[in-house]
Amino acid sequence: MSESTTIGRQPDFEQGDVSGQDINLTHGSVRDVYGNTVTLSQGGAREIHATQVVIKQGWAQHVEATEAQIRQGAASRVQAEEATVIQGVVAVLRADEVDLSSGGSAVGVLADKVKVEQGGVQVLVSRGDVTAEQSGIGVAIAQRVQLNNSATFLVLAQHIEGDVKTVFGPAASAVFGAAFGAAAAIVWLLARRKR
Repeated sequence: MSESTTIGRQPDFEQGDVSGQDINLTHGSVRDVYGNTVTLSQGGAREIHATQVVIKQGWAQHVEATEAQIRQGAASRVQAEEATVIQGVVAVLRADEVDLSSGGSAVGVLADKVKVEQGGVQVLVSRGDVTAEQSGIGVAIAQRVQLNNSATFLVLAQHIEGDVKTVFGPAASAVFGAAFGAAAAIVWLLARRKR
């Protein structure tokens, strides 16, 4: 990432921001952190801007990094080139490559390449490949999806491989579409009547 993307804005030391090359924070909370390598253990931060970020049993509201790793931690939003979540939770994850494993989960993922192993994602959008093993995915939209012993609610992909277990098969999709269309028509007609 470029310097302007990594830093984003300048640190405000009067407000409790921390800045440096290699930063190790343990058992405490800070506002914003700016550095080359940031390791946060059993603490929290509002924002972290760094080349490499490791969060162990900690939390951050926003992480912007080239490489981000969350182990038994949480983040509201992560933007990185490479992101790894192991036994952690991320609300919104945007990265080129994503690896969720050992119970790692995310609400929303936007990435080029995604690997989910014993993890879960509610909504996953990928411009490339998605590989899931012993995982759960709510909605997956990708070029290619490979599933092994995994469950999904809905998959939209050009190529789907593996033992696919979806809630919506072709027949259920047709019934759902018809029911949704009928419900939308009724709502539209009722809205027009009240005018």
